[in-house]
Amino acid sequence: MSITLLFPKESYGCAPTVDPLRDDPLSVTSSYDRTTPVYPPQCLVCKALYKPNCNGRLAACSCTCPTAAHAFFSVVASDQVCSATYKCPSKTRAILYSSGTSSMQPEGVHPVLKCSESEGVWMDSAGMTYDGLTCADQCVFCPSASLYKENCNGLAVSVCNSRAMVTIVHNRDDVAGGCSLELTCPAGSSAYYFAQGDSAKAVVYMSPMFTCKDSVGLYATDTNVIVEGMTCGVCVSCPSPYVGNCNGEARSVCATSSESDVAITRDDSNSQCVLTFTCSGGTQAYYYTPGDSTPMAYTGTQFICRDPPYGEWMTDELPPVNIEAFTCMSDY
Repeated sequence: MSITLLFPKESYGCAPTVDPLRDDPLSVTSSYDRTTPVYPPQCLVCKALYKPNCNGRLAACSCTCPTAAHAFFSVVASDQVCSATYKCPSKTRAILYSSGTSSMQPEGVHPVLKCSESEGVWMDSAGMTYDGLTCADQCVFCPSASLYKENCNGLAVSVCNSRAMVTIVHNRDDVAGGCSLELTCPAGSSAYYFAQGDSAKAVVYMSPMFTCKDSVGLYATDTNVIVEGMTCGVCVSCPSPYVGNCNGEARSVCATSSESDVAITRDDSNSQCVLTFTCSGGTQAYYYTPGDSTPMAYTGTQFICRDPPYGEWMTDELPPVNIEAFTCMSDY
């Protein structure tokens, strides 16, 4: 005699609904509680197998984590042996857990696990033992929900694209054992990344494909630089050096950046950013070199910032002078 797992339910006479995680309709209603499976009595000796919320990774990955019901998880008892079957929804994979290690299965592969009433251990057909399984997003081990920085990580830039303006595509690479992430920025913007441990410095990325191995769980550039963030915008690697308070100088007039018509544009042909300005009446430009609080009068009308590894503003004169700030203020 066979006994099939049942899910607790309450019937209200509702019509079957279509599950948004599956292409096929479920013969259940929205009033049914199908989250926690009820094991047949013979199988209570076997450890609870299905792990909800991607085995606790939902909060970190913000990805698709099917419930036991979505996975059609079922346990059948027959001849003192319990069998667990399931079918992960499309775009998710079966993951088997054994003593703290995980094994993501190829797409469409769902190994049947069995547990004898005498041993109480789940095993596959090859005799490997397992203590859990789940259906999860194929990139569950490579979380990226917090990678895109809508505010350009707080840098003072004029154009910073929101998440809704960019396209992010994930792809699974079973050969490499991980996932790739492709970032496409809107026209006129460029891709940038923030290296791990250096969130204040954006680096322009001309080939915005990032890769992540399941065993590492972190995305990296094509030169193996681990990143903690990425964004799209204009001249994100060159935030504005303008200070509107006369840089602390005791002057009668301190012009703001808008009053000084400060504008930053991208010059792709020369791999640089250009800052132009026009000091308002009664003020003139002064710049400050790194580590020096002495204001230096500037007769030019623009500054240049080349792509990293430079990434620093400099005067548009020969020889160029690196600056860390500039302002428009009165002489006294």
